[in-house]
Amino acid sequence: MHWIDWAFLIFICLFIIGQGIYLTWKEKQRQEDNPYSFKQINLSVVTSQFSITSLIFIPSHAYHVGMGFIQYYFGVPIAIILITIIFMPIYNRYAREHKIKTAYGFLEKRFDKRTRLMMSIFVLLQNGLATGMIIIAPSIIISSVLHLNIYWTNAIIAGIIVMFLLYIDIAVLSTIRKYQMYIIITLIIVTFIILVFKLPESVSFKDAVNLAGYSNKLSLINYNLDLEQKYNIWTAIFGSSILFLSIYSVNQRSVRSYLSDKPIHFIRYKLVLKALTKIPVMFLILFMAVMIYVFHIFYKTPLHFNRSNVNQIVNSGYAEKYNDIEDRLETAFDQKKAIAYLILDQYDRGDKITEDLKADLVEMEDREEKIRQEGRNLIIDYEEKMGIHVNEYDKDYVFISFIRDYLPKGLVGIVLGLLFFTSIFIVIYSVGNLSKNSLYDVFYHFYKKQVSDEMHENLKDYFKYLWLIFGILFATFVNPKTNLIEALIIVASLFYGSAFGLFAIGFFIKFIKKKAAFWGFVISEICVITIFILEKTGVFTFSYLWLNLLGLGFILFFSFLFQIINTNFNLDDPEEIMEKTEDDENLENSSETVPSES
Repeated sequence: MHWIDWAFLIFICLFIIGQGIYLTWKEKQRQEDNPYSFKQINLSVVTSQFSITSLIFIPSHAYHVGMGFIQYYFGVPIAIILITIIFMPIYNRYAREHKIKTAYGFLEKRFDKRTRLMMSIFVLLQNGLATGMIIIAPSIIISSVLHLNIYWTNAIIAGIIVMFLLYIDIAVLSTIRKYQMYIIITLIIVTFIILVFKLPESVSFKDAVNLAGYSNKLSLINYNLDLEQKYNIWTAIFGSSILFLSIYSVNQRSVRSYLSDKPIHFIRYKLVLKALTKIPVMFLILFMAVMIYVFHIFYKTPLHFNRSNVNQIVNSGYAEKYNDIEDRLETAFDQKKAIAYLILDQYDRGDKITEDLKADLVEMEDREEKIRQEGRNLIIDYEEKMGIHVNEYDKDYVFISFIRDYLPKGLVGIVLGLLFFTSIFIVIYSVGNLSKNSLYDVFYHFYKKQVSDEMHENLKDYFKYLWLIFGILFATFVNPKTNLIEALIIVASLFYGSAFGLFAIGFFIKFIKKKAAFWGFVISEICVITIFILEKTGVFTFSYLWLNLLGLGFILFFSFLFQIINTNFNLDDPEEIMEKTEDDENLENSSETVPSES
């Protein structure tokens, strides 16, 4: 980076740290909170749409797969409609009648403590794995700037997070992040404008859109029922909608608002606003990613986007092989650019663009990707020979590489600095939530003694550091082998389908008791994980979003099966049988007191 970018980057770092320390001091002086208002909701929804996954992982993913990824988000409005109409009133009623404070408190009330503890551990594990993956976001930024390997980048991240945990109150980070997001959204818009103006003079914005269409990057909806396709309308309806239903009805961060004292119309308004804005925001982000793809039809991209890996391999015995692969990529790039100009020339003359020419453009993209994979395989060979750990999967570096290489001097340092601290704040939030949930849902389940306020705060800190260590180790030594947004979806799909089924049973199927529900969940998770492993080993192929539907189907099937067995063989617990008998007697007595129509 240029020295101007370094100056802005250092200034951004010092300013955010200073702002955090100042707001922490100011927070201690404040006596009362601001009232909950529609303005706060609007700001909260807008900033949440531009999360770090939206700004780093999704553009890099869409660069390769196109705008078809937007079908994944079709599940959001479907899920939110069902949540606001069905699940929110149920949670609200349980909160009033049974004084439950968490989603898992409902499971304890409906089933037993064992079921609550099991679900708490599963969700904690899923959130812990997701936090480890999110740590890779600031790692990508540091690696792009300093060209350091993953060990050093994660060590730097851990040090910065520990400093924030020690000296800055987590409560003030939301204020800092709010102002950050305003600036980031503005800068992303500026980035898009710069991207369009940096296209070659002979290529207009309309030409760029046409090339994206000819490259099959603008296909929004796919109606083909193909189980192997990751994103189509069917995986949206039966896959991502179940996943988002589970996230909004099972995850404590979502359910907390349903159980709070906040007016329910505020909560409904927030969810509906999120449903209305999610797809348009994702459309804009994905469209920007597709424009970056078109931009790189005319401007050469590196063979490997992770410069840390490149620096290691070009200074090793693999340098000659790597350079040979680079030369072949440059040849393919020149051929693809020539085809693009030929298409634009035909379009300007008013000639019809032939299907063969479009196919040639797509074929050259496939050839480029195969050459890039050869480069990744070479890095894997280098990794195995040297006995070191590197992440050869470089697709998450695409968007950051564009910012670093093509934005004006000064703007690079500002954008990277803000994106870095935004990702750091998300990790801190996640660690704080994991700590809180670990205490209330697991630790206090076993530790029954009275705990002082001081000991409670110390325990929260201990759990924060434990989850931070877990996340850093996961980010350092586990290689997802895929784009990070896909990895996050896969981890969620492994758990949330069965989790939603368990809550659905609790809400709607009173016939199923605690034993059947517990073992139904356990067996369904075993089945889902087994199917995922078989898919990864190549036994069969299907989209990971179907795991949500499979998890839901498995738990309903096995829970019904186990309950029928328990009922026929009198295997239910005596207290459950007594409760059913009392309910039947109460129903009979109430029916006797109702006068007949005659």
